[in-house]
Amino acid sequence: MIILPKMKPYILFLFYAICWGQNEKHQQVYQLQGNVKSLTISQSKLPKAAEALSFDSLDDDQFLLFDKKGRITELDTYFRGRQPKTIQKWTYDDKNHISKEVLELVPEKLTQTTSYTYDDKQKKASATITSTGFPNKKSKMVISLGDNLLPSEILAYNFEGKLEGKRALKYSKNGFLAESLSYDDKNKLVHSISYEYDNKNRFTKIDNRVNRTYELHFSTKYLYEKGLFPTKYIVTSGEEPSQTFTLKYKFDSKGNWIEKTYFLDGEAAATIEREITYY
Repeated sequence: MIILPKMKPYILFLFYAICWGQNEKHQQVYQLQGNVKSLTISQSKLPKAAEALSFDSLDDDQFLLFDKKGRITELDTYFRGRQPKTIQKWTYDDKNHISKEVLELVPEKLTQTTSYTYDDKQKKASATITSTGFPNKKSKMVISLGDNLLPSEILAYNFEGKLEGKRALKYSKNGFLAESLSYDDKNKLVHSISYEYDNKNRFTKIDNRVNRTYELHFSTKYLYEKGLFPTKYIVTSGEEPSQTFTLKYKFDSKGNWIEKTYFLDGEAAATIEREITYY
């Protein structure tokens, strides 16, 4: 059994990609500049938010630590009210690969540890997963690496060695995750996520489709005017009408935004505050 953190899916799979030695991409996902040490994000929803479908998952309550190379070393997520949900930590080897990942599901009091080994010449990697919930059992992943030495295919096996599922990953020409396709043990496509970027490697669209015992289609678009940050955020869920949020920011002396307000139909729907520390 492989435990997955209870995060919104498109962010979860994006983290799997950005933590595979893509230093320059870690901070870019969060629209950060400079030598950032930590990032604390707090979301305050306003009465208008009752009408909203969803805000950007990157603006959910969370805490991140970065090392001096810009790599994410810790990600903590929270329920509403800042109650801890998950704590995830990464360490890296001298070739910039993830060597170890520790995921703690705080309410369940479970910890999953994943250890990775690599053969860059053969473009292969493997992972062994242990969990405090099943202390004497191990599951594993077999990973194929592409020409960029990023994972192109991940096969997940349970404790008995039976295939649980497969994930295929594709990347843009600049090495950003472009598509994640997830298959069940019968090779049925059950989840697909695609990411589109502009010529500055900024998100322009994320499309998320689930096809399990239920079907779900969720997409977001990011529109830019002047500056580095999106000024409009458009979200669509299923057959529901799209909702368009206007975004306004406040910045620190480094040019990073420290406050973002979502406006829906001219009224504030949520305020996101970011506390940023630097090396």
